[in-house]
Amino acid sequence: MGAVSLGRIPSFVYSIKAFGRASCECMGKEVRSLFMHQILCLAANKARQIQIEDTCQMTSSSMRKDPNFIRDGLPCEGEFEIPIIHRESLPQGEIDLVACSRTRWSETAANRKKGVHFFVDDYRFRCLRYDVTRNLEKYGQYAFLLSPDFSRYSEMPTWQVIDAIGMNRWCGAVWQKMGYRVIPSVGWATPYTYRFCFKGVERNAPVAITTNGNRRAKRAYLHGYDAMLDALDPSTIICLGHPFPEMRGNIISVKYDIFRKES
Repeated sequence: MGAVSLGRIPSFVYSIKAFGRASCECMGKEVRSLFMHQILCLAANKARQIQIEDTCQMTSSSMRKDPNFIRDGLPCEGEFEIPIIHRESLPQGEIDLVACSRTRWSETAANRKKGVHFFVDDYRFRCLRYDVTRNLEKYGQYAFLLSPDFSRYSEMPTWQVIDAIGMNRWCGAVWQKMGYRVIPSVGWATPYTYRFCFKGVERNAPVAITTNGNRRAKRAYLHGYDAMLDALDPSTIICLGHPFPEMRGNIISVKYDIFRKES
């Protein structure tokens, strides 16, 4: 689906949300929660309708000029031209994360100090493949964003792993260009993928990883982790989940919780 003017969708979202909040003042808690959910669904459906209308109007020529389709115009590296996420510093203070699926439109001040991670099932954020600005107003409330962690499995064909890495970096690089603080999520599959899965990340930059789901493949995971250290020499490693004792480096461990932390 083609890119949509950023000015069109948010205006619908915010006007519908404002109506929802005004209408909620006289409702009970349970009714208010259900009503706001319906309001947000209405806003999302209207946004999708606009996207479909805009896409139907696109010609072959205009598609080739659409950066959301061609995905060019960003600095790249390596034989596969992986987009580069530039090195950024982490915010001051304690580092904590919230899953993209647990973010809120109106977040508390305490939770806005956290970063948004995408170490969740792909279906929760695969819409970013087609619209990199989807939910960005919501994610943008937080202190920083991790680049989307599209899955890479050892049984995948190589082209699919390259695609996952490329989309990870492309989303992050676009967000960074739009002014958001982005920390690259780094992952790997088989040793063969080491040749490209660390591309698009500058050396000595902070990175994010997860040990979640890798307990039964500890040896292979640590092999890839050591390869990542050699390739990137990261300044800081945000690790979602308990790090293995053998893991080296300046690691910040963040608890992985399937439930949202409340402040």
